[in-house]
Amino acid sequence: MISITSRTPADRQEAQVHFEKAIAYDEGRGAYPDPHLERAIHLIADNNPSNQQEIRKELQSYVALYQREHSGALPRNMPILYDYFTLAGDNTWYVPPAAVVSTKNVEALNVNNGGVSKLTAKEVLHEAVSTTPQVEPASLKEKVNSSKVNSVSTIPK
Repeated sequence: MISITSRTPADRQEAQVHFEKAIAYDEGRGAYPDPHLERAIHLIADNNPSNQQEIRKELQSYVALYQREHSGALPRNMPILYDYFTLAGDNTWYVPPAAVVSTKNVEALNVNNGGVSKLTAKEVLHEAVSTTPQVEPASLKEKVNSSKVNSVSTIPK
């Protein structure tokens, strides 16, 4: 809200400081995703191409923390978030809703300590912003498919 209603560059800078403090204060818990979205919107409003990577990171953090707090569900404003990703130069990022909630951002069952170990907020954010979907180029697909056809051997009769 501070960023939207700011009238001077000093007000905008104050808003930036508030977003950064809110993110820092919640770093260990990871229970409050909203400052990440607010900071991303603030950076989008700056219209500075050098901020694109930071905008994407903040949007990915927002979605990851939101899913963590809402049983794997995506935010209702995902179409708008995808538009924000496009503004930040990324029109390929996609995240599906978590179908199996029990395994979303949870480590495997550890029989030594008898329980499930959840990832920390910092680990969730690291996972969210460090993974990118791997899309196989069409030319590679064609190469693989043609090599499968060519590698079929015939058995003499």
